[in-house]
Amino acid sequence: MALAAVACGTPDTGILLEVTAQDLQPDRLAFVIGAELQVGQDAVFVADRQSSISATVTGRDLATDPYRLLVHDGLGASAPMSGAVLAYSGTTLVGFVGLPSTPFVPEKVLLYRLALGGVAGVTVLPTGCVTWTASGEKITIAGPDDHDCDGYVSSAAGGPDCNDEDPKINPGVDEVCANGIDDNCNGETDESPDADGDGFHLCDGDCDDHDPNVHPGATEICDGKDNDCNGKCDDLFDADHDGYTTCGTHIESNGSCTEAPAPDCNDDDAAIHPGATEICDGKDNDCNGVCDDGGLDRDGDGFTSCGTLADLPAPANGICGAKTSQLVDCREGTGATAKAIHPFAHQFCDGIDDSCDGKLETVEPCFAPVSGDMNPCVVGNRACDDDRSDGSSGLAPNCVPEVVPLFVDHALCDAYTGSPCKDDAEPWRCANAAAAAQILDCTLAYTRDVGTALQPTQASLCPGGSAPAPNLGAAENCIFNLIGGITQESYVGGFRAPSSAQPPAATFLGCTAELVVTAATNDVAPQPDEWVIVVGDPGHMNGGQSVVVDFTPTLVTACPTAPMSCTMRKP
Repeated sequence: MALAAVACGTPDTGILLEVTAQDLQPDRLAFVIGAELQVGQDAVFVADRQSSISATVTGRDLATDPYRLLVHDGLGASAPMSGAVLAYSGTTLVGFVGLPSTPFVPEKVLLYRLALGGVAGVTVLPTGCVTWTASGEKITIAGPDDHDCDGYVSSAAGGPDCNDEDPKINPGVDEVCANGIDDNCNGETDESPDADGDGFHLCDGDCDDHDPNVHPGATEICDGKDNDCNGKCDDLFDADHDGYTTCGTHIESNGSCTEAPAPDCNDDDAAIHPGATEICDGKDNDCNGVCDDGGLDRDGDGFTSCGTLADLPAPANGICGAKTSQLVDCREGTGATAKAIHPFAHQFCDGIDDSCDGKLETVEPCFAPVSGDMNPCVVGNRACDDDRSDGSSGLAPNCVPEVVPLFVDHALCDAYTGSPCKDDAEPWRCANAAAAAQILDCTLAYTRDVGTALQPTQASLCPGGSAPAPNLGAAENCIFNLIGGITQESYVGGFRAPSSAQPPAATFLGCTAELVVTAATNDVAPQPDEWVIVVGDPGHMNGGQSVVVDFTPTLVTACPTAPMSCTMRKP
């Protein structure tokens, strides 16, 4: 609204309203002009019938041809005025501008330029009341026959409102008991009707006489209502008294209910409810369906510093499981290094407790060329100074062959001792990835059991995980060797005859074998793992070929018939 007060050089007294608009072409302007009227302690304006007019402006460009209305000083001696301009297109309100309390100046005409704007926050009642807010102040111009703007025409004007100065008195309100007032304008004072026919009257304590399911003694149900009229809605469904109910309402301090973001997912714990602060405790504190989320796992590795699994889907009671030292992330932070360090992670020879178990790497497998006929390549062990006892860490310079040599393809030694793996952080895995004959990608199905406030969540590997051992096409004189033995970093397993009930072994003689996984090395969070199998003819020094087996755990809701599935590929 642009205001410009000027003297028009005339002995007349009045206020000239000049209405303009940009990018708005209404077909009708309604002027509501009000004079101040004292009602109790509040100053309101009441529309003047003569000054409040409607003007047709169809096709008129108000930007270049403003509409002007002169309001004379006839609204009351020394009384200020207020005005509202309503712009309509058909019956739709499309523009609005208001003039706050403005006094007349004797023998002056004041010009006010008013620019039509939006209609947000403007209320127009059928009785002529207009309400808006300007500079934080609520301004009301009441209808001439609806001074209290309760939407009812006064009885003096032939309407049903028996007190047009009090918005709490009209035919639409409930009768208030023992106040000596005819609140609902039915001609009776302090009567006690039973409008809903439930056998209870307002004066008998019926707190909602428009709902037959609400009255003293009614069964309280979780529906956002005070069914039994005890002053609190849904109170029987907030056992922990945190103000949140199991049906998704929030009990306010006055006993009424509002809608909550979600139901209380644990009504036995006052620290768990919608909107609560998520803390690291294995619970869905804020009832958003996820435990220990919201940045508690900063590096995104799935583990928290308090000893829980992050971002687990929450069960109905909001408790995923108790904290446990097994799951404490010993390096919670940001970046790739922090993400690679967590419980049950792969341990490197890097001077760091990568797996957060308090243990460091001491030795790892290696490939070493040895002298002799055909200059064979064998599997050995290479010490790791991972405790930095001498001020440094890393692998020992030499690979020490096994007492009973295991011959392998010389390409593995070439990759291990040369390019690309000589200077790799883990040359053993590097050489196998570069020179293995095949890579076997396997998924392992596992299920998760929800924990309790005292018991951590548990994971169980689905039983019966097996696949044919990769014999690389050999039909006879085969031997399978699992480097490192049957207990690997993340899983326990090995070889056995197909369909056998025998426990797995790290070595199997024969070309038809079964590769089995019988257990995980931890019962809370199965991890990826990499096994190396050497497949060869024990009678040939030119060595066997390596097969890398990459295991990926997969969470399932129910164990499948074949819990282990493998696919062979070239490196």
